[in-house]
Parts: sequence; C-alpha cells; structure tokens
Amino acid sequence: VSGGLAFTAELEFDSSVATFDIGSDTEHSAFDLFLANPGTGDIINFAGAATVFSDMSQPLVTFTMTVQDAAQPIELTIKT
Repeated sequence: VSGGLAFTAELEFDSSVATFDIGSDTEHSAFDLFLANPGTGDIINFAGAATVFSDMSQPLVTFTMTVQDAAQPIELTIKT
C-alpha cells in the first residue's frame, strides 16, 4: 500500500461458545485512529484509519477471546 488505509469490519460470534475480551484488542501501529466497540448482540465493530500505511506483514488487529463451552466449535463471521 503506497498511501493510507481505512477499514471497517464486524466480528460476529456466539457468546455461549466464546466471548470477546474487551480491551484485549491491539491495532496495527500505523493506525492514526482505531476503534473497537461492542455492537448489537454478539458483535464487535472494528474501524481503523492510517494516513500512511506500508507494512502489510503485521496484522491489522489482534484480540483474545475466552472459551465458554469447549465442547462446541468456535465460529467467527467477519464482514467488511
């Protein structure tokens, strides 16, 4: 990427299986603005913007989740 970057994403999950650890999110160091906010139901909304972005080798965001029911598969849906 030779200029800036902006992204929005919605992470959806079943909170009876796993929960998002609020405050665990870490954004890419290039972001001038980054937000991670709970949405409606089992959704976390992410948004980030960088005026200069060149290091695509690092993740845009990392986060942790806590398993609530280890007997069930964890399914994540990401919408951009």
